[in-house]
Amino acid sequence: MRKSSKAVSLLLSGLMATSCFSMAAATVSAAPVETESTGVMTAADREAAGHQLVYFQFPDTVWGPASGVKRNAKKWTTNVFCNYYAIYGNENEVKTRSWEAPSTQMLQDTPGGILYFDITESGQGELEDGAVYGILFSTKANAGSDATLKPNTDGYQTCDLYFDKTLLGHTWTVDEPATTRENTANSQKIDYYAHSDNNVSGPLKKVSTLCAYIDGQDAGTAPKSLEMANALQTYLSNPVNEPSFVWQKIAPVLEKFNTTPEEVYATYVEKFGAFLEEGVPYEHVEGVDDLKADGTLKDVYRYSSITTVDPATEQSTTVKYPWLDLVRERLNLPNTPSVTDITDVNLSSTAVVAPGNAVPAAADFTYDDTQFTVSDLAFAPADTTFDYGKDYTLTFKATPAEGFQMTDTTFAGVNFGDGSVGEKDANAVLNEDGSLSFSAVYTMPAKTDIETVSVDTTAVFSPNEAVPGNDAFSYDNAQYTIGDFTITPADETFAYEGVYTLTYTATPAAGYQMTDDTGIVLTFTGEATSDYNKVVNDDGTMTITYTFTMPAAPEPEDTLIVAGSEAEIFGTGWDGTNESNLMTKQADGTYTK
Repeated sequence: MRKSSKAVSLLLSGLMATSCFSMAAATVSAAPVETESTGVMTAADREAAGHQLVYFQFPDTVWGPASGVKRNAKKWTTNVFCNYYAIYGNENEVKTRSWEAPSTQMLQDTPGGILYFDITESGQGELEDGAVYGILFSTKANAGSDATLKPNTDGYQTCDLYFDKTLLGHTWTVDEPATTRENTANSQKIDYYAHSDNNVSGPLKKVSTLCAYIDGQDAGTAPKSLEMANALQTYLSNPVNEPSFVWQKIAPVLEKFNTTPEEVYATYVEKFGAFLEEGVPYEHVEGVDDLKADGTLKDVYRYSSITTVDPATEQSTTVKYPWLDLVRERLNLPNTPSVTDITDVNLSSTAVVAPGNAVPAAADFTYDDTQFTVSDLAFAPADTTFDYGKDYTLTFKATPAEGFQMTDTTFAGVNFGDGSVGEKDANAVLNEDGSLSFSAVYTMPAKTDIETVSVDTTAVFSPNEAVPGNDAFSYDNAQYTIGDFTITPADETFAYEGVYTLTYTATPAAGYQMTDDTGIVLTFTGEATSDYNKVVNDDGTMTITYTFTMPAAPEPEDTLIVAGSEAEIFGTGWDGTNESNLMTKQADGTYTK
């Protein structure tokens, strides 16, 4: 149940982007798609070819004259840029580009025409159905010039805007009259509000570098905890922004996002936990002022880092991931050792709980799960034995091993060996100490009525033969155990005209009950006539009394006709039907002629 270090699941594989300002260095420039007629495809040609396009109307009344947009007459590229990034739900990682890299340049078919960006051509990755992205537009055109509002000295940009596949082909426009808000990645800059022409997209809700809530549009189906998890990853290892992310400022922002510290922490672990394990933990470096007075690392040094090198440009990029204990401290959660969240609890027991069996004690339950210690096990009602058709409530406490934390109250179930007890309902409560208290209701199965008891024996009851013992009776019935076999009177041999009583008990297998008074069949290969009586006992067994009577001895015959041909017996001329040929019985029972 421990999450693998590789398991940044598809569920959250799209949570890579934190801000357009921290995107990885660009490695590929957008290469224009050429045609024989024009040299570069127009926007209409690209859409006809199935390319994913987005459009942007340059706001010359707000960002300065459109003449400030510089256009490459050969490649049609401009100094207006489009950056998009994954937020949630995309299956494949979007390879983000560095800020205003050549691969993010927007195109323009004709000078002064509408600007557009070809996502398909960018090599960054196309938009997927159901996934959520962010997008923004920026430019260095007219940088530093006077405008309606004082611009950033290095240009202009829109707010981060909500973006998904349904917005392809639409045009974004800067709001007029112009409205700005704090840039979320640099509080010294401003962003311009913008919207899509169908009014589906607007600025996203964000957390600023100073841990301030900036209102806007929800990121669709993305968890409400995601934005703060991203902010903690981006800013806690940054000496400029880290001091702003304290609980007093985080708490009101979480309330605005309608999320909790626990949810933010779980999202942080889900999204960044694997990178933490794969990254290189920071270690104290002599001569670097990275220690507090007590000798522990300052907060901005409590992280693991992963450095990647682009083989094409040989540029390196380092991303830092604050440690889990630091994130918990900033979220005002009880600090624990580095933990891995367990989202389901599977406690399997070898205890056998069957009807009529004694109620097991805690010691009788052996749990096959090394991640937990189980204690405080009890049954209610605490009957001596389990009854058919009755509910029992099992309660116990599961405490995780060191290094694990249970954050989900999903109860996977307890397996009771022979399956005679089924789970009816279960409830789990997460305790403050990280343990789970379980309460599960189990229903004993109903008794299964058996209307016919078929007990077949191969024992032969014949006159003058020994009275069979238990071993002589072989019963062909898997539902019963036959015991207490006796024959009365216990003569050595069966006698003609003798009356014998066969008595035995039939004990049903677990889950069966004998309630019917008819249909018991015993088959004997002897010649006896018989009858039986049956009594169902309080313990569920059945005592059967079977009475059989041996037949009377046969009367002796005075004469005997010998079968066979005349030649075989006395030779020719013998007539078997002639009374003169009858044999005479002797005193010893033999016949002579």
